[in-house]
This record gives sequence, structure tokens and C-alpha cells, in this order.
Amino acid sequence: MPGSPQEIRSQAEDFVGLLGGTDREGRWGFSGASHRPSLLLWPRGRSGRAWAGSGGGRSRARYSGKVDQAGRRAGDGEARGRILIVEDEAELANVVARHLAKEGYQVAVAGSIAEARAILRTHSQNLVVLDVMLPDGSGFDLAPEIRRTSSAPIIFATALGEDSSVVKGLEAGGDDYITKPFNLGVLSARVKSLLRRSGVGAPAPIELPPLRIDLLTGTATIGERDLRLTSTELKLLALFATNPGRGFTQAELLELVWQDTSGVVTNTVRVHISKLRGKLGQEENPPFELVLTDDHRYAFQRLTFMV
Repeated sequence: MPGSPQEIRSQAEDFVGLLGGTDREGRWGFSGASHRPSLLLWPRGRSGRAWAGSGGGRSRARYSGKVDQAGRRAGDGEARGRILIVEDEAELANVVARHLAKEGYQVAVAGSIAEARAILRTHSQNLVVLDVMLPDGSGFDLAPEIRRTSSAPIIFATALGEDSSVVKGLEAGGDDYITKPFNLGVLSARVKSLLRRSGVGAPAPIELPPLRIDLLTGTATIGERDLRLTSTELKLLALFATNPGRGFTQAELLELVWQDTSGVVTNTVRVHISKLRGKLGQEENPPFELVLTDDHRYAFQRLTFMV
């Protein structure tokens, strides 16, 4: 049965995020009043980039040991993965945690090595974002401890950008290294890449035999035939295939696939639907078709042929 509007919207957001579409970063600012804030976050300019980094003083993380459940989307059974952030700069930890939670991850934050150890003893993690200079020791010393009991990828996030520090971090068991100030989008991309390699959060293929859509590889096939879809066509087909028989207006498709809520009527949807129809209907007896209903909605239907 087709899902509720909220479930459909959540699915569409996942498709867009997985396929590299609309930027889903938040516009964050640092919290708390301070003459020398420990976090500087440059607003997104024309490039659409958001940056996070150290801007001076250091303050103890306020979110020590708290597991943030905001990573669970409504209707999701599980978050995309569990991430531990070990960072004693409170505002930086807050911004990174909120950004990753918005991306769908379940986030825990520790402000010291002792707090990180306590969390790791009680909550297994799929990835760790680890600062180097912590109030009770070095992240370079914590990484080997993590590695002895866990295969979770480790990303060092620190202001120490010298080659020797990078090498030391990788030799200590780190899998990647990002230097402050860093782009939140770049951090997200590295998190996704490492989790994908470790098999966490990989989206299950959409199966509607003989149609198969693999969001991880960006491919769609009918039987043995590769439909050779563009990214946008794949998003459209994924939305239709998970809601067979349900009709969508042009405005709904523009919002769900293109994230366009302007309400301006364009040819964008019709052009993409036409191309997708052509690729779906190349068999002698195509198993599916995209139809326009009497109330001007596009619906994905399975065709049945009499033998």
C-alpha cells in the first residue's frame, strides 16, 4: 500500500540525499554569548558552502554522554548509523552533531577521553569523529584503544594540519583526517563514504520484478536491461516504484524530487516523464507504464498482458 504523505516525503528526501541532489545542510550559527567564541561558522555564500572551525578559546562540551535521537526520521525504524563525536569545543560539537543528526544519523557527543570511553563501553558506534587535543589526553592515544575493540572508522578532526600529524593519526588507527575549519558538506561526504565501505546505512535495492533499482550504484534495470537513467530520472522512478498506483501532481513531483516549492508551472516534469516513459517502454511488451490520470496526476502502473 502507498505510504502516507509524510512517509513519501521522507523517502523522497532519502533519494535526493543518496543520489547527490539538493543540499540538505542546515544554516547554523554558534550558540552562547562569548567575546571569543570557540566556533566560527561562516554563512553560506553564493557557493552554498557552510564552514565550521576553531576560532579561539576552548570550552567544555555541554553534551557529554548524551545520545541524540534526532537522527531518527519519523517513520524510520533505524537511523542511518551511530556516530560518536569526541570534541571539547562545545559550539563546534553542537553544530556538527546537529548537522549529522539532520542527515539521519544517531549522534552521541563526548567532551573528553573519559566520557568517550564511557559511551563506547555502553553504546557501540559505527563511526567516530575524533579531536586530537582533549582536556584529559590526546585523540592519538584514544584511537588505538578504539581500534582494539571496534572496527568503526575514525575521522580525526583537528586544527593540526601538518603532514606529520596526519601521518601520526593514520598510523594510530584513523581512517581519514579533516582539518579545521572544515566544510560540513565535506565532512558528511567523508562520513557517508566510510560508512558505505563498512557496509553501514547502505540502502536496500527497490524490487518490483522485473524492475530493480539500486540507489547505491545509481542503476535501474528491467530484467537484464540497464535503463541508463540520469540522476533525476532515477529519483523519479524510485519515488514512483515505492508508491505504485499512486498519482502525483506536477507540483508534488517538483517539491519531492526537485525540492521546488515555488508553485511556478514549468515543462520540467513533463520533459523528464517523457524521457522516462521512453526508457521504460523499450520492450515489446513493457511491464510498466507511466500514465496521466483524469485528474492530471502521474501514476506508475504495472501492465498485465493476456497470454
